[in-house]
Amino acid sequence: MIKQIESAYGFSINSYIPAPRGWWAETYVLDTSRGKYFIKIFVDEMCFETELSASLDIHFEMAEHIEYIPKPIRTVDGILLHTLDNNRVVALYTHINGTNFKTNDARLILSLMANIYKLDIKCKNHCQFPLYGKKIMNDLLTDKYHTKSEILIGHMKRNRDFFMKYWSIYEELVYKVRNKQNKLYLTHGDLGVNLMIDNNRKIFIVDWDSIHLGPIERDLREYIDSSTDIGQLEAIAKNAGLYWEFDKDYHNYFLLNGLYDDLGNFFYEIDLEAADGEIKIAERTTGQQQYINTIEDRLIF
Repeated sequence: MIKQIESAYGFSINSYIPAPRGWWAETYVLDTSRGKYFIKIFVDEMCFETELSASLDIHFEMAEHIEYIPKPIRTVDGILLHTLDNNRVVALYTHINGTNFKTNDARLILSLMANIYKLDIKCKNHCQFPLYGKKIMNDLLTDKYHTKSEILIGHMKRNRDFFMKYWSIYEELVYKVRNKQNKLYLTHGDLGVNLMIDNNRKIFIVDWDSIHLGPIERDLREYIDSSTDIGQLEAIAKNAGLYWEFDKDYHNYFLLNGLYDDLGNFFYEIDLEAADGEIKIAERTTGQQQYINTIEDRLIF
């Protein structure tokens, strides 16, 4: 695989070290004859190759205008998503020498994203506002589960009343947001774990695999709660040339969609036969329990 990557990008690899990975890809920092790069390696049937390729094209164009986005690197043949012989695809990026950055400041996030929202770049990936979790809700109603994971079953049972309480609200919100005509922007979709800061205190936004045209609330859902000064955020947007008004239906939809998406997709796609299957379940249920513990304060009615 190393030889294939070297040939595709026209450099030699001196060394590589694992980097914190996302859900779908193996990730490494490469030390090469041309400097350091960040690489993602996907199993092609898991990475929605057509959508990822479209996201990379948009990501590349965005990085031409925005200096705090790492830039995708083209192969010697000029492509951004390269297919290997072992049923995998790779994407290469400029390397950010920094650490993960956490913030709860919606003003900072909106200020960073405003420059991106103003970009006039065509995007075929539109938010479809799906309804996730039907199978899970049936499991909860029947008390019969499609998973063998005792950790996941215990998590579902402990939170059964919560999941049932918000399901009808979530269904209603899906109908509402699908019928709205609000302006849509280039949105990231998962900013909470994808901010980095370098030694000069410069903040970068990484991992743009899920670029979609969507409402700004898609990016702000993790940063707005009942104590947030919405008027101040709207003023920041206006000063940046964005005439945006907060929409609580979008906000609540994306909060609940994150919850039921995890339940309906990610949990059931974990391979329990793998050596780290139950470890992944345990990590994911712990993370979702933290999400559940704060979501009621973040919903705005």
